[in-house]
Amino acid sequence: MPLVSDPSRTRLVSREKYELDQARRKLKLKISDGFHLLPREVLIPYAIRDADFTVKLFQKLYPMLEAKDDGLRELYRREMELSLVLLDIESKGMGLDVPYTEETSRDVATQMLRQELAILTLTGRETFVDHHEWIKSAFAEQGVALSDTQKATLGDVGHPLAKAILEYRRLKKLHSTYLTAMLQEQRDGVLHTGFRQHGTRTGRMSSGGVQEG
Repeated sequence: MPLVSDPSRTRLVSREKYELDQARRKLKLKISDGFHLLPREVLIPYAIRDADFTVKLFQKLYPMLEAKDDGLRELYRREMELSLVLLDIESKGMGLDVPYTEETSRDVATQMLRQELAILTLTGRETFVDHHEWIKSAFAEQGVALSDTQKATLGDVGHPLAKAILEYRRLKKLHSTYLTAMLQEQRDGVLHTGFRQHGTRTGRMSSGGVQEG
């Protein structure tokens, strides 16, 4: 019987999903905490129902695929083979040199600080905020009017401040998106990422924490 999983939203779910969400709230767990901390008596029925839904969905949609041309069926076959490879990678994980990553993270953080000091020197300001309004006003003081503060726009400015901000952003992305994220996700030096074959609009794969189905 469908139940409302989250009182703040109207979303009908299976009983198994409802009980899993209730257990997660009771234990104060987030989705990013994974499934291993949840009680087995709640987790196992949810996994069985999840698999059952997947099979039923396949049985409904696959005949539609069969009616299509050979090229589409071959694409589906390749995607399924890739899914098995990705599942194997997810299971085994990827080793992470934690001491090296920590050292690199500290080094990049230091470079970020130096770059921020360079920006403050160029602007004569006491604080730096990587926000379009701050950046626009700082350039206005330099006699440069900006329509936006995107990478392409700053790259065409030809001003030392633009170069400094772009380098700061590059270091910030490296530090937060990759180094810090890998250190947070690793368990005993191993990363178990979740691959998404169809997770982007452009068609490329993406990866991150294992997502709940």
